[in-house]
Amino acid sequence: ELVNAIDLFDYLDKWGGGMSNINGQMILSRSRNTSVPGGQGDAPIQFYLDGMPVDQEYIAAMPVESIALVEVLKNAALTTLYGSGGVGGIILVSTKRGSSYKHKASPGIIGFKTQGFDAYKEFYSPKYTPENINVADLRSTIYWNPNVIIDKDNKKILNFFNSDGVGAYKVVVEGINADGKVGRNVFTYTVK
Repeated sequence: ELVNAIDLFDYLDKWGGGMSNINGQMILSRSRNTSVPGGQGDAPIQFYLDGMPVDQEYIAAMPVESIALVEVLKNAALTTLYGSGGVGGIILVSTKRGSSYKHKASPGIIGFKTQGFDAYKEFYSPKYTPENINVADLRSTIYWNPNVIIDKDNKKILNFFNSDGVGAYKVVVEGINADGKVGRNVFTYTVK
């Protein structure tokens, strides 16, 4: 039973079924006559979680209490439905869902759920024409752009219209570079 296993791989190791861990990859051994065209030995197993392909690390991190069913497909006739990714065998993992499943925290593990990033929406900026040039513009947020790309000299000129209010305006520039480093700068400018 899965509940008595540390993780899915512990369960599969106890279950047997011709699986082995070779250099960190789960390999499903078939008959000696089976070979992968152009391959060097056995191909790694492809994992599917609720019908979606996932990598081995994702499956390894799953709590076994959330797993409802594990299906191992070794037969080439069944694995061909999954294309070339099924050459090494397929393991289908189905999770428990609905109100009957209550996640139990593992001892010594603190769990949390991150919100992640929100998709950006189009920022409203008035379209100035000769007909509406005299309409009061009292916006508090003047300019927002989620996709500013700087040039090779680390510069970018941004053009925008100020609101009609005079005084100091705070500028907040935040971004992330290609290496994943986050940057932030805050400064002010004055409109008289």
